[in-house]
Amino acid sequence: MVISLWLFAGLIVTFGAAAVLAVTLDPRPVVEWYASSTLDRRLTIAALRIGWGDPLTIELSDVRLADPAWASEPDMARVASIHAELDLWPLLRGQLRFRKLDVAGPAVLLERDTDGTGNWQFHPGALPAGRVVGVAASRARTPTLIDAVLRDGALRYRTSSGALLHIDAHDLTVTTDGDDQPVHIALDGAYNGLPGKVTIEAQSFAALRAGADPFPVVVSIATATARVDFTGTFTDPLNFDGAVGPIAADIERPDDVFAPFGTTSPVDVPLRFAGAFTKTGLQWLVSNASGTVGASAFTGSTLALLEAPRGKSDDVTFDLGFPALDLMPLLAGAVRADNRVSRGWDSLTQDLAAQRGTNIEAHIAAAQVAYGTARVDDASVRFRLVTGQTEVSQLGFAFAAGRVDASATARATGPAAHVTAQAKLVGADSGALARLGGIAAGQIAGRIDGGAELDMTGETLAAALRAGHGHAVLAMTQGQVARALLEQAATDLRALFRPGVGMARITCLLGVVDLRNGIGTIAPLWLRTPETTLIGGGSVDLLTQRLDLTIRSEAASTGIFALGMPLRISGPFSKLGVQPAIGSAARWLDAPARDLLAQDMPADLRQLAERDSCLR
Repeated sequence: MVISLWLFAGLIVTFGAAAVLAVTLDPRPVVEWYASSTLDRRLTIAALRIGWGDPLTIELSDVRLADPAWASEPDMARVASIHAELDLWPLLRGQLRFRKLDVAGPAVLLERDTDGTGNWQFHPGALPAGRVVGVAASRARTPTLIDAVLRDGALRYRTSSGALLHIDAHDLTVTTDGDDQPVHIALDGAYNGLPGKVTIEAQSFAALRAGADPFPVVVSIATATARVDFTGTFTDPLNFDGAVGPIAADIERPDDVFAPFGTTSPVDVPLRFAGAFTKTGLQWLVSNASGTVGASAFTGSTLALLEAPRGKSDDVTFDLGFPALDLMPLLAGAVRADNRVSRGWDSLTQDLAAQRGTNIEAHIAAAQVAYGTARVDDASVRFRLVTGQTEVSQLGFAFAAGRVDASATARATGPAAHVTAQAKLVGADSGALARLGGIAAGQIAGRIDGGAELDMTGETLAAALRAGHGHAVLAMTQGQVARALLEQAATDLRALFRPGVGMARITCLLGVVDLRNGIGTIAPLWLRTPETTLIGGGSVDLLTQRLDLTIRSEAASTGIFALGMPLRISGPFSKLGVQPAIGSAARWLDAPARDLLAQDMPADLRQLAERDSCLR
């Protein structure tokens, strides 16, 4: 896009040079007429002065080129002044060779219409058939710039979503020692207010005009927080198209890159990658990429951008594979609704209604995922973020020697979001689950299946949970539990599994949770062995992360324990306490409704519970 500033200036001088060959007393009207009729755009010049000789000198001031009728502003470009010195004899042969070119105060706006045609493309329907022919003709008209300077320039590019990218060219130079010598381009400017520098090393202008063969270039872009290096070729360098070659990027603050496109980065950690870059038309692609997101390395991945028609959102897709992914630093930058950094998951905003500058579709896989001290293996997630909706079509990971598979959808309802989620646990090892809770290995054994469904609406996850509802079921058959495990909780429990020590067989285990307004009611909770049956119930507060659970023996299962005291397990998740339940705390366990499943429980969860032998 930066080169468009030069193309515009060169275009104006081209028309001026052609007109002055027919000597007139005032060449300005002739130049305006010729340029306007050729471009089918109105071009105006406030003043034009010609100095005859070799070199030929041309000075223009207050030059304006109109935009197409569909564009958002009247003028596509304005230039405060242009001073040019052209070699006369190449000009007579139809070749523009600028010995010197000084352009001051250019301001250019680039944008596309709904069909993807740029306002910098003149008479696009009149190009020769076939893109290669058109590119060759465009390159053949490129002038030679021996010593060119552009000062105080401003380039704006309107993305498909309407966001404006601002490039300020404080000082832009193009230098070469001759038509057949390498070209050096240097830009000192700013990108959306962020100071930066661009350097381009390219082959000669003669090679550029020779045809449509790939044109080698080396591009480096550097700001205070990012650096991008590309070494490759372009078939259409004037339009930054037909690019092929390796690219490397080191981005300390991704939001500096994402913000101009009307969106924010999914993560607020440094991003580094290298891969094979191609750009064809509106498609930008980095394939076979490797790099890091924060401290987590990825490899064999793909990053892509598809520019959309005017008024639509661009599409960003990525497919990343991690040997190990640490979520803690990635989630640490989650933003609250009041734009402050979040300290917890409950304050994550769910505002999905705003028009997104980009749609994001992603597949992320990791051999291992860590969050603090928690670890899961073989993880994979597919999600899509579009205006008004977030969809997690697949989330899966190995967990406790089993597998968790889940999906979720969030749709905008004003400033809030309506969330539905489903999860399934298959074949988890109860011993592995127990170890996660701090219980020593070998105390419990058996396979556990489970499922959960959730429906909630709110502006944050905490607000949604307060108004949400859902159900969860956990079931196990044919397991074992260590007698000593329960003896550690209360002396009275030793009578349950006597005589002997070692393992007691679990006939069945069933837990059902009914979630309402952030409180999960646990009822029923059953553990049955050949000797006895335990029944429990209580509540779990997901917002305050506290548990209040009471367990006792079913009266008909044993006369010994019926005289014992129920146990109450309560407190924050991080520090649960066990004590005898006295008084009314356990009376509700005797209610007839204790073994009835919630009437609105989804069919698949009801079937999972009813298959458990505890209900038979």
